Amino acid sequence: MNKLKTVVKISLILLLTQLAFSACSDNEEVEPVPTPQPSRTITKVDIYKSTDKVELMTYLIFTYDSQNRLIRINNKKPVGIINYVYGDKGAMSYNYATTESPLVQVNTTLEDGRAYICNFAGQENAIAYSYENGYLKASNSNNNIGLQYTWKDGDLAAIVSTGDSRYSSTFTPTYVVNDYSIDLNTLPQLVSSLPDYTTVMNTYGQMAGILGKRSQHFVASGLYEESYDRQGRLKLLTVYTSNAEGYTFKMHYADNVIEE
Repeated sequence: MNKLKTVVKISLILLLTQLAFSACSDNEEVEPVPTPQPSRTITKVDIYKSTDKVELMTYLIFTYDSQNRLIRINNKKPVGIINYVYGDKGAMSYNYATTESPLVQVNTTLEDGRAYICNFAGQENAIAYSYENGYLKASNSNNNIGLQYTWKDGDLAAIVSTGDSRYSSTFTPTYVVNDYSIDLNTLPQLVSSLPDYTTVMNTYGQMAGILGKRSQHFVASGLYEESYDRQGRLKLLTVYTSNAEGYTFKMHYADNVIEE
């Protein structure tokens, strides 16, 4: 009988202990598992032109290194491949060729991630850049084209050109947040009708993020439309030129399946 009482007591103690541990476990805060965020890394952009009909003009495929630096752009046309090389002590170079010009080699040295002097191979003088509060203030090139940049509330408001008024423009900030791996404001530069536009604007340097802070939003110089995917990321961006031509940029991301 005493043995039975002892067994009952032991069982009761074990049961109470289990309940106590269970209560403690229930009171412990379990850290929530973070929800994976959709990638903001743009890996490909398809460019469509629409006049009487919509047609694929070209596409760009972007490659990054382990530090998320742009190291390569594969472009169907007019540019073939843009290579970016990062060296010691801030040295950087990139090169590209177009269907209308030979290989262009650009050399620079970055200070705090910004380029102050860019040497374009084949051009007698370098292009000099200056900054204010981290934003591009001015650029002066060897072809007598100087650009003055005006910013308002973190967005580009205007560019005033000396030497060629075709590079002057005013901009209106949109609601499209510019927080992707490439500066969205470089996309309209790719479809400019001026043959030397990307060189004067240093579009490929801007894509690599070496020309100071970017606008917080996509800024428009005319009409535009946009649409988003289910994750809230920009999917399509369409800009319209003064002659009613439309160019649509379709984004692909690192967590998408890329189809070439």
